[in-house]
Amino acid sequence: MKFIFIFLFNLFAFIVRDFHLPQTQIKNKTGVTVLELFTSQGCSSCPSADKLVNQTFINSKVNGKQIIVLAFHVDYWNHLGWKDPYSKKEWTQRQYQYNEWFKKDGVYTPQLVVNGTDEFVGSNKKLLEESITKFSTSTNFISFKTIQFTLNGKKVNVKSSLIGKVGNSKIYAVLIAKHTENSIPRGENAGKKLEGNNVVREMIELKNSNDLNFSLNIPEDLNTDNAAMVLFAQDNKTHQIIGAELVYLK
Repeated sequence: MKFIFIFLFNLFAFIVRDFHLPQTQIKNKTGVTVLELFTSQGCSSCPSADKLVNQTFINSKVNGKQIIVLAFHVDYWNHLGWKDPYSKKEWTQRQYQYNEWFKKDGVYTPQLVVNGTDEFVGSNKKLLEESITKFSTSTNFISFKTIQFTLNGKKVNVKSSLIGKVGNSKIYAVLIAKHTENSIPRGENAGKKLEGNNVVREMIELKNSNDLNFSLNIPEDLNTDNAAMVLFAQDNKTHQIIGAELVYLK
C-alpha cells in the first residue's frame, strides 16, 4: 500500500438505442453497489487490487449481486518513471474529496471506496466482501428508469428519466473502458503487462433533475465496442451513492 501525505485543500455512424429496465428492477431496486478504485499503473501495490476488484465484478454476474466498478487512475505517481495514460488530475481531486470526507491524513493507492461511505485498502478481500454484503440488502433511493442514447461519431448523446427524489444529490455520468492492456517499460511495474477493467475515461456532473439530457465525448483512443456508461447519484450530505446503472454502448 502506498501513501502520499499532502495538506488538504478544497477541490474541486449514427445509432439510436433504448435501454429499458425491467419493471421489477424499477420498483424498489435493491443492492446496487458501486466500487470506486483509486489506482495507478505507477504503483507496484495496485495490480493485486485491480485483479481482486475485477474478479469481484466478474463473479457478480454469476452470483446475482449488482456491482458496478469505476477504476480512477490518479496522477500523483506519474513522477516515478511511468506516466499512467489513464490518469487525470480530476480523478486525483475526487480522491482528495473523499479524503476530506473520511477525515484521513493523506491519500493512498490502492484505495477502494464502496458506495461512497466505506473505504479501505483495495486489496483487502475480507473487507470488500463484508461491504458488498452490507449494501446488497440495502434499497436504492433513485432508479434510472429509461436510458436512451445515440452514438454520433466520437460523442454519445443521452436521455434518461429518474424515479426518486434527486433534490439533495449530485448526478454523474461516467464513460469507462471495459478493458485495457498496457506494457509498462519503466517505473515500479517495469517489465509487466498490466490489464485494467472499467477504467474511467470521462466523467461529468449533470443537472439535478429527474429528466436528463446530456452528451459525453468519447476519447479518440476508445473504441465504442470497448466502452460503457455509468450513471449514478450521490447524496450531498451522507455522500452515499443512492442509485446507479451500467449501460454498454454496444
